[in-house]
Amino acid sequence: MKVKRLLKLELILLLMIVLFSLTGCTKVDATFNRDGSGVCTVVIAKEDEMTQADVESKIEEIIEGVKIQSQKDRLELKSITENDDSFVVQMKFKQISETKGLGNFSFETGTSFGTQLVQRNLFSQLSKGTISSRNLTNYNNSTFTVLSKNAVVSPIKLSTQEILDVNDFKNEGNEYYTEDNVFFCFTICGISGISSITFEFPGEILVYGNLNATVEGKNRLTVTPQKVEAKELGVKDGSAFATTGEYDLFVGYVVFELATDYTPFIFIGIIVLILGMMIALGVKTGAFKRFFKGKT
Repeated sequence: MKVKRLLKLELILLLMIVLFSLTGCTKVDATFNRDGSGVCTVVIAKEDEMTQADVESKIEEIIEGVKIQSQKDRLELKSITENDDSFVVQMKFKQISETKGLGNFSFETGTSFGTQLVQRNLFSQLSKGTISSRNLTNYNNSTFTVLSKNAVVSPIKLSTQEILDVNDFKNEGNEYYTEDNVFFCFTICGISGISSITFEFPGEILVYGNLNATVEGKNRLTVTPQKVEAKELGVKDGSAFATTGEYDLFVGYVVFELATDYTPFIFIGIIVLILGMMIALGVKTGAFKRFFKGKT
């Protein structure tokens, strides 16, 4: 099944969205479509005098920041619901291969991913705890460089739970670099207050990075943050600043096999059914007979 070279994904935007000053965000749950678009739900625990207007204002601020950096619309706020102890934010996201300000993400078919040595080298780097600083810039232009090497990620084969040899796994000739598989990689730094992120994929997970990660069923991955030392560069109140401290890091990857898309078959089946009904009706009412008589 051909999938276009897909995004640099995605929805982490959501997590960033409510985070940078609304630290009550406790859970992010994102569901992806086959093309990398999807929906995301963010649950924000209420704190102090936080209001729905506060939440909406911050979300709109970040959406606008992402739009400016990306030079196009990427996110859409669908709803904000206030409960007794939380706010539930629902959003839609588009393919975000060109999205800026959300960290570093990729979402590509195995054939496309496999041809890029720089992408495959990611697995070797993560196995040593080395985090690339590429695109680790948030919506407000704060850029992060991870200094510590305690975020070590190894590839786990889901069906057997065995740790794969990294060199074999990154080899372009292995079984995973096919058009039917999708590689999703993510690195997010500088976000606080998120207890977990759950990604749901349109297919069965084959391999996943094991750092603070658990698989639910065969298509859901939940990750929790790793504390790392990092350097932040940014601008506040018109002045540049640099600071080093402890930050939350989400990093990992998933290889999943796309589920069969039955939509074309269903569409064809509906057309055949309609045509069949029309023919049957024509025969029963004699419409076909009258039509052909009129032609002679």
